[in-house]
Amino acid sequence: MHPLLADFSSAHFYNGCLASHPAPEDRVQPPGFPWPQIGVPLAFVAVRPHAIGHESSSQHSTSFQNIPEAMIVAQTVERLVAAGVAPGDIGVMTPYSAQVNLLNQLLNERLMISCPEAAGMVECSSVDAFQGREKEVVVISTVRSNTMAALGFLTDWRRLNVAITRARSGMIIVGDRDTLLVDRYWGRLLAFIGSKQAILLEQDLLDHFAAEPLQSFGRMALRRSNANFLLDPASGLKVGDRIQ
Repeated sequence: MHPLLADFSSAHFYNGCLASHPAPEDRVQPPGFPWPQIGVPLAFVAVRPHAIGHESSSQHSTSFQNIPEAMIVAQTVERLVAAGVAPGDIGVMTPYSAQVNLLNQLLNERLMISCPEAAGMVECSSVDAFQGREKEVVVISTVRSNTMAALGFLTDWRRLNVAITRARSGMIIVGDRDTLLVDRYWGRLLAFIGSKQAILLEQDLLDHFAAEPLQSFGRMALRRSNANFLLDPASGLKVGDRIQ
Protein backbone atom coordinates (compact mmCIF):
# COMPACT_ATOMS: atom_id res chain seq x y z
CA MET A 1 0.00 0.00 0.00
CA HIS A 2 1.22 3.48 -0.85
CA PRO A 3 2.22 5.15 2.46
CA LEU A 4 -0.05 8.13 1.84
CA LEU A 5 -3.05 5.80 1.51
CA ALA A 6 -2.17 4.25 4.86
CA ASP A 7 -1.59 7.51 6.73
CA PHE A 8 -5.17 8.29 7.74
CA SER A 9 -6.09 4.83 9.02
CA SER A 10 -2.73 4.50 10.74
CA ALA A 11 -3.27 7.76 12.64
CA HIS A 12 -6.96 7.29 13.52
CA PHE A 13 -7.47 3.54 13.86
CA TYR A 14 -4.06 1.90 14.50
CA ASN A 15 -2.26 4.33 16.84
CA GLY A 16 0.28 5.11 14.13
CA CYS A 17 1.34 1.47 13.76
CA LEU A 18 0.04 0.65 10.26
CA ALA A 19 3.04 -0.13 8.08
CA SER A 20 3.17 0.22 4.29
CA HIS A 21 5.41 -1.10 1.54
CA PRO A 22 7.06 -0.36 -0.86
CA ALA A 23 8.38 3.20 -0.89
CA PRO A 24 6.26 5.90 -2.62
CA GLU A 25 8.74 6.25 -5.48
CA ASP A 26 8.21 2.57 -6.29
CA ARG A 27 4.45 3.02 -6.68
CA VAL A 28 3.37 4.32 -10.09
CA GLN A 29 0.42 6.71 -9.99
CA PRO A 30 -2.32 4.84 -11.90
CA PRO A 31 -2.88 6.23 -15.41
CA GLY A 32 -6.18 7.33 -16.86
CA PHE A 33 -7.36 9.65 -14.07
CA PRO A 34 -6.56 13.36 -13.57
CA TRP A 35 -5.13 13.08 -10.07
CA PRO A 36 -5.34 16.56 -8.49
CA GLN A 37 -1.74 16.35 -7.28
CA ILE A 38 1.15 14.55 -8.97
CA GLY A 39 2.51 11.93 -6.61
CA VAL A 40 -0.66 11.89 -4.49
CA PRO A 41 -2.64 8.77 -5.49
CA LEU A 42 -5.75 9.94 -3.67
CA ALA A 43 -8.79 11.94 -4.77
CA PHE A 44 -12.23 12.87 -3.51
CA VAL A 45 -14.67 13.74 -6.29
CA ALA A 46 -17.25 16.11 -4.82
CA VAL A 47 -20.66 15.80 -6.45
CA ARG A 48 -22.45 18.93 -7.64
CA PRO A 49 -24.42 20.91 -5.04
CA HIS A 50 -27.63 20.34 -6.99
CA ALA A 51 -27.09 16.57 -6.63
CA ILE A 52 -27.91 16.78 -2.92
CA GLY A 53 -30.89 14.57 -2.37
CA HIS A 54 -30.13 12.37 -5.37
CA GLU A 55 -29.93 9.24 -3.25
CA SER A 56 -32.99 7.08 -3.74
CA SER A 57 -34.49 3.79 -2.63
CA SER A 58 -37.31 1.70 -4.00
CA GLN A 59 -40.62 1.28 -2.23
CA HIS A 60 -39.79 -2.31 -1.38
CA SER A 61 -36.16 -1.88 -0.34
CA THR A 62 -34.18 -0.19 2.40
CA SER A 63 -31.07 -0.05 0.20
CA PHE A 64 -30.00 3.19 -1.48
CA GLN A 65 -28.62 4.13 -4.85
CA ASN A 66 -27.25 7.36 -6.31
CA ILE A 67 -27.41 7.66 -10.10
CA PRO A 68 -25.15 10.76 -10.50
CA GLU A 69 -22.42 9.07 -8.46
CA ALA A 70 -22.78 5.81 -10.37
CA MET A 71 -22.35 7.62 -13.69
CA ILE A 72 -19.15 9.29 -12.48
CA VAL A 73 -17.75 6.00 -11.17
CA ALA A 74 -18.55 4.17 -14.43
CA GLN A 75 -16.81 6.84 -16.52
CA THR A 76 -13.82 6.87 -14.17
CA VAL A 77 -13.34 3.11 -14.30
CA GLU A 78 -13.76 3.10 -18.07
CA ARG A 79 -10.92 5.65 -18.34
CA LEU A 80 -8.66 3.61 -16.05
CA VAL A 81 -9.21 0.48 -18.13
CA ALA A 82 -8.73 2.29 -21.43
CA ALA A 83 -5.47 3.78 -20.11
CA GLY A 84 -4.07 0.33 -19.43
CA VAL A 85 -4.97 -0.53 -15.84
CA ALA A 86 -5.91 -4.22 -15.86
CA PRO A 87 -9.62 -4.69 -15.07
CA GLY A 88 -8.76 -7.25 -12.41
CA ASP A 89 -6.62 -4.65 -10.63
CA ILE A 90 -9.61 -2.32 -10.13
CA GLY A 91 -12.12 -2.65 -7.31
CA VAL A 92 -15.36 -0.67 -7.15
CA MET A 93 -16.78 -0.49 -3.67
CA THR A 94 -20.02 0.84 -2.21
CA PRO A 95 -21.90 0.17 1.03
CA TYR A 96 -25.33 -0.39 -0.55
CA SER A 97 -26.50 -3.39 -2.59
CA ALA A 98 -28.76 -1.24 -4.77
CA GLN A 99 -25.74 0.83 -5.78
CA VAL A 100 -23.73 -2.34 -6.45
CA ASN A 101 -26.41 -3.46 -8.91
CA LEU A 102 -26.61 -0.05 -10.57
CA LEU A 103 -22.83 0.25 -10.87
CA ASN A 104 -22.48 -3.21 -12.41
CA GLN A 105 -25.13 -2.33 -14.98
CA LEU A 106 -23.75 1.10 -15.95
CA LEU A 107 -20.10 0.06 -15.91
CA ASN A 108 -20.55 -3.03 -18.06
CA GLU A 109 -22.75 -1.13 -20.52
CA ARG A 110 -19.92 1.37 -21.03
CA LEU A 111 -17.19 -1.28 -21.21
CA MET A 112 -19.12 -3.32 -23.77
CA ILE A 113 -18.77 -0.33 -26.11
CA SER A 114 -15.29 1.00 -25.28
CA CYS A 115 -13.38 -2.11 -24.10
CA PRO A 116 -15.54 -5.21 -24.71
CA GLU A 117 -12.83 -7.57 -23.48
CA ALA A 118 -12.99 -5.89 -20.05
CA ALA A 119 -16.76 -6.22 -19.58
CA GLY A 120 -17.55 -8.26 -16.50
CA MET A 121 -13.92 -8.25 -15.33
CA VAL A 122 -14.02 -5.28 -12.94
CA GLU A 123 -15.13 -6.38 -9.49
CA CYS A 124 -17.90 -4.23 -8.04
CA SER A 125 -19.18 -5.23 -4.65
CA SER A 126 -19.95 -4.20 -1.09
CA VAL A 127 -17.38 -2.96 1.40
CA ASP A 128 -17.73 -6.16 3.42
CA ALA A 129 -16.99 -8.31 0.36
CA PHE A 130 -13.57 -6.65 -0.02
CA GLN A 131 -12.48 -7.24 3.57
CA GLY A 132 -9.10 -8.97 3.72
CA ARG A 133 -8.33 -8.25 0.05
CA GLU A 134 -6.66 -5.47 -1.90
CA LYS A 135 -6.78 -3.98 -5.40
CA GLU A 136 -4.29 -1.70 -7.11
CA VAL A 137 -6.95 0.95 -7.66
CA VAL A 138 -10.13 1.31 -5.60
CA VAL A 139 -13.06 3.54 -6.53
CA ILE A 140 -15.60 4.14 -3.74
CA SER A 141 -19.16 5.41 -4.14
CA THR A 142 -20.49 6.63 -0.80
CA VAL A 143 -24.11 7.01 -2.10
CA ARG A 144 -25.71 9.05 0.69
CA SER A 145 -26.75 12.54 -0.39
CA ASN A 146 -29.53 14.28 1.53
CA THR A 147 -30.44 17.38 3.53
CA MET A 148 -31.21 15.45 6.72
CA ALA A 149 -27.63 14.53 7.62
CA ALA A 150 -28.63 10.87 7.36
CA LEU A 151 -25.67 8.56 6.77
CA GLY A 152 -26.97 5.19 7.96
CA PHE A 153 -24.20 2.68 8.45
CA LEU A 154 -21.68 4.97 6.75
CA THR A 155 -21.09 6.13 10.33
CA ASP A 156 -19.58 2.72 11.17
CA TRP A 157 -15.89 3.59 11.48
CA ARG A 158 -14.93 -0.07 11.03
CA ARG A 159 -16.50 -0.17 7.56
CA LEU A 160 -14.82 3.12 6.73
CA ASN A 161 -11.47 1.70 7.77
CA VAL A 162 -11.98 -1.41 5.61
CA ALA A 163 -12.99 0.71 2.62
CA ILE A 164 -10.01 3.05 2.68
CA THR A 165 -7.35 0.39 3.27
CA ARG A 166 -8.08 -1.81 0.22
CA ALA A 167 -6.11 0.24 -2.36
CA ARG A 168 -2.42 -0.41 -3.01
CA SER A 169 -1.69 2.30 -5.58
CA GLY A 170 -4.64 4.68 -5.94
CA MET A 171 -7.97 5.49 -4.30
CA ILE A 172 -10.81 7.61 -5.67
CA ILE A 173 -13.80 8.43 -3.46
CA VAL A 174 -16.97 9.84 -5.01
CA GLY A 175 -19.49 11.46 -2.69
CA ASP A 176 -21.51 14.37 -1.39
CA ARG A 177 -19.11 16.34 0.78
CA ASP A 178 -21.84 18.25 2.66
CA THR A 179 -23.63 15.08 3.73
CA LEU A 180 -20.44 13.24 4.72
CA LEU A 181 -19.08 16.13 6.78
CA VAL A 182 -21.69 15.58 9.51
CA ASP A 183 -19.87 12.41 10.59
CA ARG A 184 -16.80 12.74 12.79
CA TYR A 185 -14.57 10.28 10.95
CA TRP A 186 -15.72 11.17 7.46
CA GLY A 187 -15.16 14.82 8.34
CA ARG A 188 -11.61 14.05 9.44
CA LEU A 189 -10.97 12.02 6.29
CA LEU A 190 -12.19 14.87 4.08
CA ALA A 191 -9.98 17.28 6.00
CA PHE A 192 -7.03 14.94 5.43
CA ILE A 193 -7.75 14.72 1.70
CA GLY A 194 -8.17 18.49 1.56
CA SER A 195 -4.79 18.95 3.23
CA LYS A 196 -3.27 17.02 0.32
CA GLN A 197 -5.13 19.32 -2.13
CA ALA A 198 -6.75 16.20 -3.56
CA ILE A 199 -10.40 17.29 -3.77
CA LEU A 200 -11.76 17.43 -7.31
CA LEU A 201 -15.09 18.97 -8.20
CA GLU A 202 -17.33 16.75 -10.29
CA GLN A 203 -17.73 19.37 -13.02
CA ASP A 204 -13.98 19.76 -13.31
CA LEU A 205 -13.66 16.00 -13.77
CA LEU A 206 -16.41 15.94 -16.40
CA ASP A 207 -14.79 18.89 -18.20
CA HIS A 208 -11.51 16.97 -18.27
CA PHE A 209 -13.22 13.91 -19.71
CA ALA A 210 -14.96 16.03 -22.34
CA ALA A 211 -11.69 17.73 -23.34
CA GLU A 212 -9.85 14.43 -23.69
CA PRO A 213 -12.01 11.98 -25.66
CA LEU A 214 -11.81 8.37 -24.62
CA GLN A 215 -10.31 7.18 -27.91
CA SER A 216 -7.18 9.23 -27.27
CA PHE A 217 -6.22 6.74 -24.58
CA GLY A 218 -6.10 3.87 -27.05
CA ARG A 219 -8.77 1.17 -26.98
CA MET A 220 -6.14 -1.49 -27.65
CA ALA A 221 -4.28 -0.79 -24.40
CA LEU A 222 -5.80 -3.79 -22.65
CA ARG A 223 -4.78 -6.15 -25.46
CA ARG A 224 -1.24 -4.78 -25.58
CA SER A 225 -0.56 -5.25 -21.90
CA ASN A 226 -2.27 -7.66 -19.55
CA ALA A 227 0.55 -7.20 -17.04
CA ASN A 228 0.12 -5.17 -13.90
CA PHE A 229 1.02 -1.58 -14.83
CA LEU A 230 3.17 -1.41 -11.68
CA LEU A 231 5.23 -4.49 -12.43
CA ASP A 232 5.89 -4.15 -16.17
CA PRO A 233 9.37 -2.63 -16.50
CA ALA A 234 9.01 -2.53 -20.28
CA SER A 235 6.15 -0.07 -20.04
CA GLY A 236 8.42 2.84 -19.16
CA LEU A 237 5.58 4.44 -17.18
CA LYS A 238 6.37 7.23 -14.78
CA VAL A 239 4.16 8.99 -12.27
CA GLY A 240 1.26 10.65 -14.08
CA ASP A 241 1.97 8.98 -17.44
CA ARG A 242 -0.73 7.62 -19.76
CA ILE A 243 -0.55 4.72 -22.16
CA GLN A 244 -0.82 6.10 -25.66
